[in-house]
Amino acid sequence: MSTQHKWPLPKSQWTRQNIRSQYRLALHLLQQSRRDRFYDVTKALKDIVREIESKLTVPQYSLEMDDFSEVSPSYHADVLAAVKAYEEEKADA
Repeated sequence: MSTQHKWPLPKSQWTRQNIRSQYRLALHLLQQSRRDRFYDVTKALKDIVREIESKLTVPQYSLEMDDFSEVSPSYHADVLAAVKAYEEEKADA
């Protein structure tokens, strides 16, 4: 059984540990569906992307979407460290 997903996991399986990878996957599939003009799939993926965005913390979203090339490397390292610390915390049950 493959460990790679061809479609994002269901919402019930999103965790702080996998939400960013699910977001990247959904964005990739959304871009691909737009490029291939699969409009029915595009609509569903846009909804998934929006929903995942609402679940990301501000630093997680920033890490995925911001261009850190024009800021100091230490700023990027700080954001990355904060996100990693958050993702490694045990989620409240």
